[in-house]
Amino acid sequence: LAPIYAAMRQRDFDLVTEFFTAPIGPTLTPILIRKPVVAWGSFLDSEELSTKHHLPFDKIANLLIKKYKYLVGLTEKAKLLLREKNQTARIEVIPRGIDDLTLSRKSVDGGYALCLGRIDVYGKGLDLIINAWKKVIAKNPEVRLIIAGNGKLGDENLLRKIIKDNNLSEQALLVGRVDGF
Repeated sequence: LAPIYAAMRQRDFDLVTEFFTAPIGPTLTPILIRKPVVAWGSFLDSEELSTKHHLPFDKIANLLIKKYKYLVGLTEKAKLLLREKNQTARIEVIPRGIDDLTLSRKSVDGGYALCLGRIDVYGKGLDLIINAWKKVIAKNPEVRLIIAGNGKLGDENLLRKIIKDNNLSEQALLVGRVDGF
């Protein structure tokens, strides 16, 4: 992280946005940077990682998260978890997702949605995407979900099973790994 902080000191900017991603989580940014830092607390899994790897990720995260003045949670539940860890920060909820109006519109640009990334059913929320896709095709039956990427064989097989169990084999297509070369 040192090169990132050095580069940040050489540039003029108004604020820093930071995402708590495993295994790093909260960092020293609010201490080392003299600009506002807004952190998205979407991954609060330091306890799980500490247990898995026998390293003190949870102790470090719980100490550093107290240094943030501005936090964003994706849900009200996430906001409550962030509040438990930092009682003084301003915490706002900015949910992910697509509103009902967007889902009700007819497709005009190709009739598909693309999900691109590593296949990790529960870690990436692909089970939730498949569940939500049933609602999309209820209003737009011609639209297809294209899932591109690869992952562990167990996750790929689980995703295929979830798609099949939800009768979405024609509407949710797992195309495998892709690259730009």
